[in-house]
Amino acid sequence: MSTRPDYRPTKRVVCSHMLNGLSTEKFIIAFNPGTVPPSADADCLVNSKTRLVSSISPSSWLNNTIHCHRRKCRRVEQLWKRTKLQVHHTYLKELLTEFNIMVKDARASYFANLISTSKCKPKVLFVCLCFRLSRS
Repeated sequence: MSTRPDYRPTKRVVCSHMLNGLSTEKFIIAFNPGTVPPSADADCLVNSKTRLVSSISPSSWLNNTIHCHRRKCRRVEQLWKRTKLQVHHTYLKELLTEFNIMVKDARASYFANLISTSKCKPKVLFVCLCFRLSRS
């Protein structure tokens, strides 16, 4: 069993706008009566910065099976919210129970594998056990 997850989070582009002294001068020039504004686009008036951000910080024990099951739970939850039927609610509860068991088993096997592979490395074991004890 591999300790690396198969599921990779997608990266998304985040654009942020920063106002500074140059931005105020651009606003004054653009909206000064008597002058023709060069463009009504806000990107021309303020400094913008784009960066790639991971949409999810994945846990090491998540895999494709767990990811697909989570998506299925969300779909059934949306279905239950739309219909308000007891059948869908019961199905959602069963799926969530299965999902929690899957995550618990995946975490247990991940940490068992990590402990067995790093039993000669006390630093890794200490970090692993501190993480495990502080999260439970």
